[in-house]
Amino acid sequence: MDYLQVLINAIVVALMAMYVYEIERKMGKMSTKHDLTEKELDALKIVSKLLKSNEKGSALYKVTYIRWGKAKCDGPSTETIYSGQVGGGLFDHSGTSVNYICLPNEPDIAQPLKLYEYYSYLYGAEYELSDSNKPQGIRSGIGNHDVACAACLAKEKYHQS
Repeated sequence: MDYLQVLINAIVVALMAMYVYEIERKMGKMSTKHDLTEKELDALKIVSKLLKSNEKGSALYKVTYIRWGKAKCDGPSTETIYSGQVGGGLFDHSGTSVNYICLPNEPDIAQPLKLYEYYSYLYGAEYELSDSNKPQGIRSGIGNHDVACAACLAKEKYHQS
């Protein structure tokens, strides 16, 4: 059995274990402290689907990346996994993340959010520009709009000249 098939089998076993875990948790046998969100399950299903879709002779390695400022991925053999909005910590909160992340437009929240004084929170980013102070080359009317992003999958090498 080649290593691709072993990897696919491992992912399928992991998905089945996660399914059993979710059933037991819903029946009250597991602590909700260790909940897995539906997004994590969906991500594993996507990875499993992508690995199964590999044909003999096709490239095994594919690349994922974030396209900042755009809602869709472009380029040959490129697919949009999901579109979203740029998010991160608030600029004046201590302990927040320095890096931006691409948040999905419709997140799955496993539990209601609780407000705690010493927790860091995620906020959506937006353009803070008015037409009077925008840099040259930036289109008009983007002030106070969300900053788009997209998670992309490049299925093969691509070089833009």
